[in-house]
Formats: sequence, C-alpha cells, structure tokens
Amino acid sequence: SSSSQAPRTHPSGHVLASPKARAMARDGNVDLSLVAGTGPGGRVIAADVAEYEESAPRQATHAGAAGDDNVPDAYEDVEVSQMRRVIAQRLLMSKQTIPHYYLTMDCE
Repeated sequence: SSSSQAPRTHPSGHVLASPKARAMARDGNVDLSLVAGTGPGGRVIAADVAEYEESAPRQATHAGAAGDDNVPDAYEDVEVSQMRRVIAQRLLMSKQTIPHYYLTMDCE
C-alpha cells in the first residue's frame, strides 16, 4: 500500500472517509475529493484532512471566501413529506393524550 493515494470512492460516487475526517472537512470547508487518503484501502482519515489543511491553508481560505456568495439563507421553508406529517401528528397525540411526568433526583 502506498503512503499517499487518491481517495477511494464508493460506486455511488462519494469519497470513502472516516466520520471524524468528514466532520473536520465540513468544519474547514475542505473538499474530500481533493484529499489523498492514507487509511485502509485509500480511505480518508482525520490525519489526512489535517495534513491537507496545513499544506493548503490559502486554498481552503480562498474557497471559503469565494463560496460566501452562494451561502443559502439560514431558513428555508421545505414542504413536509406525508411520512413526516404522520410522525409529527402521532408524536403530538402521544404527548397530549398520555400522562407524562418527569422525575429528577439529586445523587450525592
């Protein structure tokens, strides 16, 4: 296995990466398809994302600045699917018709 290889992609097209690497990439505005994966089978791991951010800080900063024009509004009204509507109705009915009580206690 080589020390640096192109990130391995799933047949559906998304890059194989660890959950921590995905979170770091999301927080740092890093495109995972640009990060070389060194994990098992070319998987992108957190260390790969950290190394990419260190080696390309200007690119990540520039990409974030350029993307500011395309930032969606903080609130977007989305039509509720039928399944979500039924889930909400059942949850509301449960909270309204079944007695609920909350117990708190201090343990010392």
